[in-house]
Amino acid sequence: MNRTRLWHGAMLLWASLALLLSSNPTSDFLVGSILMIAAIVLAILWFIRFVAALHHPVRRLLIIQEAVVAIGMTLLAISPLPRNIRFRLSEPALTAYLRQPHEGEHITVGLYKFRSIENTEEGWLFNLEDTALTQEGFLYHTGPAPKNDKLYLHKRLSGSWYLWTYDAF
Repeated sequence: MNRTRLWHGAMLLWASLALLLSSNPTSDFLVGSILMIAAIVLAILWFIRFVAALHHPVRRLLIIQEAVVAIGMTLLAISPLPRNIRFRLSEPALTAYLRQPHEGEHITVGLYKFRSIENTEEGWLFNLEDTALTQEGFLYHTGPAPKNDKLYLHKRLSGSWYLWTYDAF
């Protein structure tokens, strides 16, 4: 079996999972930790491959190119860009849903599967995740910017859309 293709497959799998999970605002600490451990293992394997390729100029150039791509993918995965792109792609579907809104559970709108959608005093809340200590989702609020306090945080995403977080820590 060609080890280079196996290596590229492992890198592609890691990068795809990292980008997919980082596009979800509810990615938790455990998922991030697993991705970080996988990145460290891949970095160690890459270093071993680099040392082995020092005597082969063509292989050395290929491995340096791999490192540049891996660093770029890592920087992209830890940036808010994947989350913003996923929201922007889903925003028309979310806005269309609000034309005839209804409360419910386990509803897919756009690229998100919501645990619940409910009408609150602040506006329509699209709840993505509900764990023992945190809840996250999107809030459609047409009035003045909602106020943050110790438990509830709101971050404007676009227009009347906010990233809503409840944190009991």
